[in-house]
Amino acid sequence: MDSQPIIEYSRKIRLRCLKQPAQWLISQGITATYLTFLSLILGIMGVIYLFENQVLFILFMLLHLLADSLDGVVAKLTRPLKSGAYFDYFTDYLIAVLLLVQIYSYLQDNYVLIVLGLSVFSQALYLWSKQKSPLIIFRTGLALSLMFYPLFPVKGFLTLAYLVIGVFVVYGLLLQLNYFIRLRWSS
Repeated sequence: MDSQPIIEYSRKIRLRCLKQPAQWLISQGITATYLTFLSLILGIMGVIYLFENQVLFILFMLLHLLADSLDGVVAKLTRPLKSGAYFDYFTDYLIAVLLLVQIYSYLQDNYVLIVLGLSVFSQALYLWSKQKSPLIIFRTGLALSLMFYPLFPVKGFLTLAYLVIGVFVVYGLLLQLNYFIRLRWSS
């Protein structure tokens, strides 16, 4: 399954919904890089409040996801910098890692570290391929699922959340394996 059509569809929807606010931000001199930095700060604040104050966690994570969406639209409407694309990528991944680390510190479950390790390996393969191999991005899914934790305040819900992310990471690794096998056979 190629995730590219899903990603492109998501980008089209974001562009349609956020084009006017993005144009206003551009008119105010706000760049995509500035929005990515804002997204990073909001994401870190969200991670800090994950198990301390669920309302603040939800607020900061929703603002983080909004700023992350806006930075992509602003970049699309302006001349995006290659360094900005890398900054956005690393920001998204850093928030995902911090969420997993926070889950680990709360649950003390070593399987979280396995998911984290597989995720780091998958990211390394993606960067090694010069961002050409397939990659499953799980930050948004993890953040959104954690927003429902107050409805199911049992550790089993958190375990389910990170295990589902683990399945996505393994699936992504299989897609990457397929990519590298095809690349090897085609040369």
